[in-house]
Amino acid sequence: LDPILKQTVPPLEIIVVDDGSTDETAAVIASYGDAVKGIRIDRGKPAATRNAGAAAARGEWILFTDDDCRVPENWVEGMAAAAAHRRADAVCGGIEAFSLQTPAERYQHYRMKLIFGGRAKVVAACPLVNFLIRREVYEAAGGLDESLDFVLEDWEFGYRLRKLGHRIAYDPAVAVAHRYQQDWDAVVRRIEMTGAGGI
Repeated sequence: LDPILKQTVPPLEIIVVDDGSTDETAAVIASYGDAVKGIRIDRGKPAATRNAGAAAARGEWILFTDDDCRVPENWVEGMAAAAAHRRADAVCGGIEAFSLQTPAERYQHYRMKLIFGGRAKVVAACPLVNFLIRREVYEAAGGLDESLDFVLEDWEFGYRLRKLGHRIAYDPAVAVAHRYQQDWDAVVRRIEMTGAGGI
């Protein structure tokens, strides 16, 4: 949250959706006072979490990240510039590895690099760990499908946006540091779910 509060693009609304945490998340959110708005839900799925945040947002654009990501201090500014430069209603930013200590982390990171590459382009879909979208486009598309499981909801949303005629620009210039899963069992489960969903 601290890097986001240092952004130079006013006005900025920060919303944290706490989906069933059992730690000190609520206290951390409260410690920021009026600078951060906290929402509590108990759904257990990223689609519901993102939809709740989007429903509470008042701005023209919505910028998503996750609790296992660290954003750079130019994050909002850089993603807004990418949307303007690419003339896109949605932008997927870069994803770097928070850690590459384990083979499982390295596999996930290099797999992501293989899928998206290192240059800007138009993509059919992407993960939403670093994702900017015009709010009216998000709402017109109906938001994320809350009936879908992990690893499916973001890709399905991208394919739906494409069918509706919207472009998703991938621009790796502004990257978040993503904490990948460290053990192979979790990675294999994720691959199985991805394959079962036909991604």
